[in-house]
Amino acid sequence: MPAPLSSAVSAALAGWIQRHEPEILAGLRRLIQFPTVSGAADAAGRQAFERHVHEAHHWLICEAGRWGLRSRSHRDWALVIEAGDVPEVIGVPLHVDVVPPGEGWRHGDPFSGTIEDGQVWGRGTQDNKGPLMAMLHAVAAIVALGRPLRRRVKLIIGHGEEVSEWEDVEYVRDLEGPPLWSIVPDSSFPLVTGEKGWLNAALRGDWDPVALGEAPVRLESLMAGDRVNIVPDRAQAALQFSASADEARQRLEAAAAKIGSDEVGRPEIAWPEPGRCEIVTHGKRAHGSSPHRGHNAALDLLRLLSGGLGASLGEELSGTLGALEAACRDHLGGVFGVKSEHPFLGATTVSLGVLQVRPGGLEALLNFRPTLGLTTAAALESVHRRIAEWPGATALGLRLEASDQPYEAFLVETSEMAECIAALEDAFRSVTGAEPAHLPMSGSTYAKVFPRAVGFGPCWSAQEPGLFHQIDERIPVASHLRNIRIYAEALARLVL
Repeated sequence: MPAPLSSAVSAALAGWIQRHEPEILAGLRRLIQFPTVSGAADAAGRQAFERHVHEAHHWLICEAGRWGLRSRSHRDWALVIEAGDVPEVIGVPLHVDVVPPGEGWRHGDPFSGTIEDGQVWGRGTQDNKGPLMAMLHAVAAIVALGRPLRRRVKLIIGHGEEVSEWEDVEYVRDLEGPPLWSIVPDSSFPLVTGEKGWLNAALRGDWDPVALGEAPVRLESLMAGDRVNIVPDRAQAALQFSASADEARQRLEAAAAKIGSDEVGRPEIAWPEPGRCEIVTHGKRAHGSSPHRGHNAALDLLRLLSGGLGASLGEELSGTLGALEAACRDHLGGVFGVKSEHPFLGATTVSLGVLQVRPGGLEALLNFRPTLGLTTAAALESVHRRIAEWPGATALGLRLEASDQPYEAFLVETSEMAECIAALEDAFRSVTGAEPAHLPMSGSTYAKVFPRAVGFGPCWSAQEPGLFHQIDERIPVASHLRNIRIYAEALARLVL
């Protein structure tokens, strides 16, 4: 069992946090101001991202040194910040990269770290820069006690978590060895002891438009989404109508009135010149693990095109777009043949994150979260079989493949982490006064990379909403300070 924490130590940690609140908030704001958006599609964007990560690492090294912590960079790839010099290690995997901010923030620049209404606003406040700074300052509070540590604390900071490029933290794990236990503050409170799997699949098609024949309406382009793990909130298409397509135009206009919702609005249809149609649909962003919490603009556009235009687009293309919409509209995976449920982890989900269509080509990026009992290989095979049955699958050359490393669903072996879990439970109970339940998670975190890992914060639904990947991501100042205290008390129980 963890070492008991005296009231004097608890008070000292709380006092340190209270005294240093201005520096704590300034540090969080500064880290948010680095626009470390991963997943750029072009060389210039990747270079800018690498520059921002380098700058963020340099600042973190200075910030850690300010509080008496050691740092080392692994090829400017992964960053390690630690305290203590004994063999046993408590690992804290974190990431400095963030998803794109999107548009429509209520408090201006999403990389400003604005403090208004008692909250810190900005991309990364919850996922994952807020937890990173909370853990760093929690360790600083422990070091300030001046006591010897019986275990090291190691913050392992990756920079490609949001795009499934986890090689940097895997490199640190393999080079330095896995920690005794890992605490992953990238989920929710109280504790997360199980995660669904992770499977990104790319559906691609290539065809000869001439061989398919001329259709009354030509789809020139369709674009939606910027990340596979985000429900897209905007989709757009450009079409060219032939002179004989007046009836198709009328059907399109009629169908648009039935698409969308009062919350996100109806499709916007413009005719900038004779025969040319431009369409925009709007939705609501959400984390790809919870597609039901968003409104997928890409699916609305697919429904409008396939339902409103039908065979006027060409039977093969219209049939494929309609089949894709129907399969992804069923976010529990029934149409894809992967519907399954686990009593603790919940149901498998599917989300369409990115879609691009051009004359002669299609790419759709699908995010599956298989629950325990459904392997990623079985899910991929089932989806492959269903797609092969779609109208136009052969004519459009449709093919499906995993687009990155899949990860299986898992439950934490709590018996292997008894002391660690007890320390986290005690700290949560001590700071909040609430009993710590064990929760499942639909998302994927570095807990899949490290053995003996458990999710721990940063959001607690009783006090603040989880806004990972959403517009207006923010953390109440009081919650951020609460998190530092929870993390400090938990780590103190494990290392003092």
